[in-house]
Amino acid sequence: MLSPVLYPELVKMRDRQDWTGLKRLTWKIFALLCGISVLLLVVAAFFGGHIFALMLHIHLHGTTYYISIMLVSAVLTLLVVPLEPLLTVMGQIGFLVANRTWITLAYFPVLYGLTSSWSLKGACYATVFSSFIMFVTRLWRAIVCSLRPPHRPGADQRQEVLPSAADEGETSVKV
Repeated sequence: MLSPVLYPELVKMRDRQDWTGLKRLTWKIFALLCGISVLLLVVAAFFGGHIFALMLHIHLHGTTYYISIMLVSAVLTLLVVPLEPLLTVMGQIGFLVANRTWITLAYFPVLYGLTSSWSLKGACYATVFSSFIMFVTRLWRAIVCSLRPPHRPGADQRQEVLPSAADEGETSVKV
């Protein structure tokens, strides 16, 4: 729900060349999501089993562990939310598509291997691993792109208007 709200604001900032504001807004949202994530992890660690029992009306041993592991995956996925619009407006769509494709393709063999070895725990670990790789690679790319000065296509070329000797009163453009 946050991405549709973020895209228009980030595009406006990009169009105004407000790179500092764009980065500041993204990192503020990122920090807010980190705070919410820590709160959710603490709640899951202490009350995860009780919440599971209230939702499903059964009590199983170890549910707090599984809920906590899957919540870590959800938190990592949540933390990707402000990074994707930032990378999109910075012209990194190719990276986003390739990154998601390769991670998804790698996820299935990892899921199969870990589930074969450790059953439900393995499936949870594979999901967390996939979310972690997605988060780290996108965070790394966002940091690298934030440190580089923005590059605008065509900004390096300057045009000079020179009078043409053959044309009287007309000008030619030299690039």
